[in-house]
Amino acid sequence: MGTSGSDGIKLTEKQQLWLEHWHQCQATLGTIKAYAEHHGLSLAFMYWWRRALIDRGLLAGKPR
Repeated sequence: MGTSGSDGIKLTEKQQLWLEHWHQCQATLGTIKAYAEHHGLSLAFMYWWRRALIDRGLLAGKPR
């Protein structure tokens, strides 16, 4: 089952996981690439999920 974000939007487990990664990534001083490598994540997936989360209104940025 999904969880609700702070704005009440229902999130899938994957959306919640990637949202948490992006919040943690933004809180670090390093690069996105360094964060992805440290956590064993694909840099391409990091960027794909950033776009998906922005489009859904879960991360700051300009939606498509």
